[in-house]
Amino acid sequence: AVVSTQSGHYGRDNRKMDKFKTFEVMEITLQSDIHLLRFVNIYRAPYSKKHRYTILHFLEEFEQYLQTVTCKEGTPVIVGDFNIHVEKLDDTYSRKFGELLSEHCLVQKVPRIPTHDAGGTLDLILTDSKTD
Repeated sequence: AVVSTQSGHYGRDNRKMDKFKTFEVMEITLQSDIHLLRFVNIYRAPYSKKHRYTILHFLEEFEQYLQTVTCKEGTPVIVGDFNIHVEKLDDTYSRKFGELLSEHCLVQKVPRIPTHDAGGTLDLILTDSKTD
């Protein structure tokens, strides 16, 4: 579907997307006169009896996804509930996640303050560091 306005149009990317076991993803593009943005919404469920995928599994799959999304047309803006405690700078997985973002020229924009009732910065906004 595509919706047009005076300032541009947006639509869901109808190309077949890969399915991932460790997270859900949805993409939508927004075209203005001068920019094409690719908005991505991510949800990664925390580890549980029903969802037996560790953060390490997620990082492996998310890297595959980043390899594809950063090659697609449009500047990526990735938002969502990643369920990774990025505020814990000494955490191995938080560091690995940051390294992965850096490798793909992405930066995390949410301040290291709680975004969850129980604390922790779990909801993130990732943008292209080259257009920061």
